[in-house]
Amino acid sequence: MTNHELIERWEQVERVLVDMPQHDREKHFDMDIWGMKTACGTIACAAGHCGLDPWFRERGFALDFIPCDCEMCRGKPPEYRFRHSLPSVSGFFGKTGTEKIFHNYSQRPVETVIAEVREYIAELRSAPSAGEGGTR
Repeated sequence: MTNHELIERWEQVERVLVDMPQHDREKHFDMDIWGMKTACGTIACAAGHCGLDPWFRERGFALDFIPCDCEMCRGKPPEYRFRHSLPSVSGFFGKTGTEKIFHNYSQRPVETVIAEVREYIAELRSAPSAGEGGTR
């Protein structure tokens, strides 16, 4: 992946988060959960919310919920008996950005994650673009 493609993907992350309705920001955003269905709706982290967005889904990065009857799911209410099927996050977003933003499981509001994404985009824009995209 080129640096240009990587920047485009992170700009789309920013778009998804900026466009997130206030209710979703308050009730459906959790950086510690890739994705979970509840009676109220889907709770997900930034990457999970991207996996629900059409732009990402068209490019093969999709968060789908597959019914699960594994040992961990047994005994849970039916709405919690799902596993997600996100593809390789670092393969899609690059290792560096994934580690800095998506694999930082500390709870923080959407606004903080948006600021982190914007800072990372600025880093990518200032970096040499020759062949580094896939490892960032």
